[in-house]
Parts: sequence; structure tokens; C-alpha cells
Amino acid sequence: MPEKDMIIFKEKPFRTLISLNDDSRVWYANVLCKHTDTTYPHMLKILKEFESVGLIRTEQVGRIRTVRLTSKGKRIAKILEEASELLSQKKSVGNSNNVLEGVPGEGEKSDS
Repeated sequence: MPEKDMIIFKEKPFRTLISLNDDSRVWYANVLCKHTDTTYPHMLKILKEFESVGLIRTEQVGRIRTVRLTSKGKRIAKILEEASELLSQKKSVGNSNNVLEGVPGEGEKSDS
């Protein structure tokens, strides 16, 4: 997979995409910087890459350029949020440390 396709799996771009999925706020680069603890130049690079792959749309409103997710960006942000929630859930099956427990044919100790 090309490096450009991997951007959403890096911490700052991931957090930026998830933040942009919150439609209750008006987003622009400076606010996103503060919200994701990212420098302004780095945020501009992230936004430029997002725009080049069709994840965001920017619009000049007065002196401020607002940032919004496209429908493609919203779909990807939703998938990433769901994946993040799944990864953060605690294992609910017993107290075993065996990750493969419960998978048929896996996690069983061999007699050899």
C-alpha cells in the first residue's frame, strides 16, 4: 500500500479525521491544531493530503477557511471510530491471557 494511502493510520491524521466527524463544530486549521495537539504547518500538510484524496472539502468564509468532511471522509471516519472503539474494549471472555481462547482449534494446549 502506498505511503499516501497510509496517512489515516498515523496518530495526528487519525485524530484529525475523527475530530472532523463532529458536525456540531465549525472546523478550521487553527482549531484542529489545538484539538489534536498538532503544529500548524503539519496540520496544513495533513489537510492538503486529505483534500487530494477526497476526504475533505475546504471553503473560504471571510478570512477563515473552513474544513468539512466529504461523504467519503465521513464513511472512513465512521469506520475508524468503530474500529477504535472495538480496539479499546476490554476482553470480556474470562480472565485468560490466551488471545486465541474461544477460537475453534486454537488456543488449546497440545499434548506433545
